[in-house]
Amino acid sequence: MNFKSALFSIAFFITVFASHAQTSKGGFLLGGSFGFSSTKNSNVYSASPIVSEAKVLRLSASPNISYFVVDNLALGLTLPYSYDHYTFSNSKSKTSEYGVGPVVRYYIPFGKWALFPQISYTLGRSVTTGTYTVTSPPTTEYKNTGKFTNFHGGVGLAYFLNPSIGIEGILFYEKDKYTYDNLEPSGINSTNEIKNSSIKFNIGLQIYFSRKS
Repeated sequence: MNFKSALFSIAFFITVFASHAQTSKGGFLLGGSFGFSSTKNSNVYSASPIVSEAKVLRLSASPNISYFVVDNLALGLTLPYSYDHYTFSNSKSKTSEYGVGPVVRYYIPFGKWALFPQISYTLGRSVTTGTYTVTSPPTTEYKNTGKFTNFHGGVGLAYFLNPSIGIEGILFYEKDKYTYDNLEPSGINSTNEIKNSSIKFNIGLQIYFSRKS
């Protein structure tokens, strides 16, 4: 092996070691993922023959902090928040949701990349405010409050820009269950429990703090 080959091998080893140092035992992980979506929904209400189409704008963020209990395995907390804006033909509404719960992820590193499965479970609160138009009175304001549970499981891919910063994308399955204290507009939908499931993709940024630093 000549000098240039030896130098290249040493540089490659240092680069790979540095890119993995952030997932070592005793380190911390701080960051989160972000999502945006714009969709159209059709709703059929059981209490009346009404079919309503809605445009839905959704923004979400899931900040988290975790600790590496062993190499590549991080346990922590996630604090998801989301904002939804619904526009119907005769109404508008805004929903804010916030929660907290445990999150677990395990890194499988290769070079400057790492594959990671992740699961989380959160408990939270949901608040919806809006207006809808009926014959009399012309416009009615309402407010719904409730609680929800959320299960999140997926697989992500992280790219380490340097030993302290990683960008990532994660494809995940999400299942929600909502229990409302009240549901408005009254007389349109009589249920007080709603269940949703979906597949989503988020982009995130993570900052790694090693114990030595």
